Amino acid sequence: MNLTMQSQRQTTIANPIDFDGVGLHTGAVCSLRILPSGPGQGVVFAHRGRRIRAGAESAVQAARNTVVSDGFISLHTIEHVMSALYCMGIDNAEIEMSAEEPPALDGGAEPYAAGIRRAGLMELGAAREYLTIAKKTTVEIGRSRVTAEPFDGFVVEYEMEYEHPMIGRQSARFEGGADEYLREIAPARTFGLSEEVEALRAAGLALGGSELNAIVVYPDSYSSPLRFDNEFARHKLLDLTGDLALAGRRLRGRFKGERSGHALNVELVKLLCAEK
Repeated sequence: MNLTMQSQRQTTIANPIDFDGVGLHTGAVCSLRILPSGPGQGVVFAHRGRRIRAGAESAVQAARNTVVSDGFISLHTIEHVMSALYCMGIDNAEIEMSAEEPPALDGGAEPYAAGIRRAGLMELGAAREYLTIAKKTTVEIGRSRVTAEPFDGFVVEYEMEYEHPMIGRQSARFEGGADEYLREIAPARTFGLSEEVEALRAAGLALGGSELNAIVVYPDSYSSPLRFDNEFARHKLLDLTGDLALAGRRLRGRFKGERSGHALNVELVKLLCAEK
């Protein structure tokens, strides 16, 4: 059934799908299965006998990735899975994971999004729930900010600026369609600066990172050819959509990140959910 985010009924995945790979930050091998779920369940991650619903209430502030916790276990770097589910039109899903971090796969969300497309969507009996932005709301720290404002639809924009000759200023825009997402946003891969790699690994991060699942940005080159001229901005937008999905509902509004990261994005989601 070819459903999109325009459906007014809640959806789930029609058939289970499986992914295997290494976590970007932990380096642990993970088998991940996405299963159908019932209406009103949202996206629930299951690991070691515990179940965590991905939402504003379970989100934990983290700088480099999106983390959810139930106070006993924490699951890391869920933003690519969340982005793919939301933008491909899935409202409810059960996600079983053998480790605490999903497979990084190719560093983007295209494998997840393409898998969801192949598995198909199934309509459920309940009506979709929406979080409608009624007023402009901004969260900012220094020159970084993320904003939500009223809009009759769902639009996400991102602007970034790195003082690096191979990145510079970039922007990206997404207007909410599953086909557009699969073609224009999901393929954009995560990236890191070559001079930061050792510091990240010393801090226990990027332990599973490699040139197979990330773009390494060197002073005058990239570890692999870019898929888009603005691939870095597109990936930051991908991350933002994954963080916005923590609202646990369909969103009506225009959202814009300006040099924002996961911590700021999650802070905005928590604020928006607290106001509703």
